[in-house]
Amino acid sequence: MHSPVSGGWDRLARHALAAALTLPLLATAAHAKDEPKKPTQKNFQDWTLVCQKPEKADKDVCVLVQTLVSKDKESDKERPLMRVETVITNTGESGMIFALPLGFFLPQGLSLQVDEGEAKRFPVEVCVPDGCRAALATNDDLLKALRSGSQAKLTFYANPQKPVTFPVSLKGFSAGYKALQDARK
Repeated sequence: MHSPVSGGWDRLARHALAAALTLPLLATAAHAKDEPKKPTQKNFQDWTLVCQKPEKADKDVCVLVQTLVSKDKESDKERPLMRVETVITNTGESGMIFALPLGFFLPQGLSLQVDEGEAKRFPVEVCVPDGCRAALATNDDLLKALRSGSQAKLTFYANPQKPVTFPVSLKGFSAGYKALQDARK
């Protein structure tokens, strides 16, 4: 069963989804007269803080990112499978955005479990040609679990009876999240 959606959740999902969709565009946008400032990146073990200052903005927009990849057995090349972004909105609310591949069973939604804790279920927000996106508001309890945990598990369904689970490393999440908070100051 999906958890109820509150007004604050709607606002967070809109802000977080806008931030998640905007940052990659910022990295590729070109201005007619001058090139935009390239994004800065700082690694925190398995997480990367990516910041860039949008045109006409007072300060950088930052996200904490982890991209899960799979290796092609024949070519040994890596290809991105899923992207996890942690954001803090202008109002101080935090959340996670999950960019997922197409082709999974949407009605079951997703669940995130930190270590052996209780799984948090949440719906898919939108699917576009390059994949689907879901947002999860992170309250104090979830943030505490993420900061002290070692691994999260993201589960979605290939079909109604077949769950697919991806491990999400939490190595570096605590330090990366602190840097994300500091970047807002």
